[in-house]
Amino acid sequence: MGRTTLSKTLMWKAMALGAGLGLGMLSYPVHATPASGGDTVQGLYEVLLSTMKNGRILGQSGRFTQLDPVIRRSFDIASMARLSVGPTWASLSDAQRQQMTESFARYISATYADRFDSYAGQKLEVTGEQPAPAGVMVKSQIIKANGEPVKVDYMMRRTGDGWLISDIYLDGAISEVATRRSEFATILRNEGIDGLIAALNRKADILTGTSSRASYNRLELRQVLRGRRITTKPICAKRLDRLLSLPGFGRVVGTRRLDRVQPVNVGERHCASRGNRRSLGTRVAGG
Repeated sequence: MGRTTLSKTLMWKAMALGAGLGLGMLSYPVHATPASGGDTVQGLYEVLLSTMKNGRILGQSGRFTQLDPVIRRSFDIASMARLSVGPTWASLSDAQRQQMTESFARYISATYADRFDSYAGQKLEVTGEQPAPAGVMVKSQIIKANGEPVKVDYMMRRTGDGWLISDIYLDGAISEVATRRSEFATILRNEGIDGLIAALNRKADILTGTSSRASYNRLELRQVLRGRRITTKPICAKRLDRLLSLPGFGRVVGTRRLDRVQPVNVGERHCASRGNRRSLGTRVAGG
């Protein structure tokens, strides 16, 4: 009788321990290695949707904090940084390569945190995948709140047991890596790798709202923009950064002049104001 009672007691303790371990695993999920390229993109989309739905509560820095680890485990950051830099990569020291890779990762995460900031019924869907010379191409579409679909394809590269995103193609044609390489070329030519690293960190700070100054100096801006009047009110750093990133804008203004503009954060409410969208989006972009 005593042995039976003891056996039952041990059995219940073992079951309780197993249940406790199971709850612990639920509380601290382990990220399984994606079995396919589609799984990697699907995992990314799930986190993006979650972040969008809580975007206003999380804020700029909160969205970045939530997305940064997902971006780093979903993207082949080292490969994308190397290809975006181009031939200059071969002459970089190990320390410079590490700094460039880190600043590139911060910039990509900050860009996603900025673009996917709120939810209004958008859908992110993986539609299929097909073999490609460099790995696998995952097909997907992002359906905007107005129902308009945007085709987004992901080039996937196998790394060990998993799949990482090595490039993104908008509308099946525009390569993200090629676009970055074109954008970075001017900075590399004028300022070198240290200038590019600083520029990426500066943009990441602007997009995540971690920059220190409270406003732009309008006189500085007029000098930088060569007389282009933007607005008579304080300028939202996020919106201005998009302006400074317009294709060809760096070539018109000059990289050295752009470096005179310091990162700022004037808050999301100001960034979302209709007046800012009109002054930065219409008058300048059309100029």
